[in-house]
Amino acid sequence: MNSLSEDERSELMSLVTGQAVEMSNIVDDLLVAARADMGSVAVEATDVDLQSELEAAIEGLGIEIQELPDTTPRVIADASRVRQILRNLLTNAERYGGPNRRVVTGAFFDNVWLEVRDDGDGVAPDDAVQIFEPYGTAHSGVTGSVGLGLSVARQLAELMGGSLTYRRDADETVFRLELPLARERQPVLTSNNAAY
Repeated sequence: MNSLSEDERSELMSLVTGQAVEMSNIVDDLLVAARADMGSVAVEATDVDLQSELEAAIEGLGIEIQELPDTTPRVIADASRVRQILRNLLTNAERYGGPNRRVVTGAFFDNVWLEVRDDGDGVAPDDAVQIFEPYGTAHSGVTGSVGLGLSVARQLAELMGGSLTYRRDADETVFRLELPLARERQPVLTSNNAAY
């Protein structure tokens, strides 16, 4: 019986870990989809550091993003649901997109937007509508995909008062997440003789 070298064991463990994480992510999406069908998906509205959630999602997936924002405005959302959305968008870009991936962010009025962009071919115009449908996919033959990620991501965005859209912008595929902007806390007004 051949014994595995240290490098082979390490590679095998890395593969098993990656597959376990992928399976866990699929189960998360299946649970959200099932709860959404029953109308019982819970989201908690808190002040969320979108930049930290983005960095954690990228690190957890171990994918390369060529361009990232330095800072991102904070949002009112559910941190675990935001991570789930970001994980799905980044995974989608890695699986189906081109080799150059970037994330850009900004804010306008009461919303923060985050766009995951890649230079892949995108989705045929006739298929663009179905990419957000449960179990719908515009790409075939990709392992590890059950066609729930984008559907779940859009449902979660809408439950948190936001949106998720798809479009082509010149040579880039763009998935745009919008969430409510977290307002700065207003200072507590006190009289001059108040005790602190």
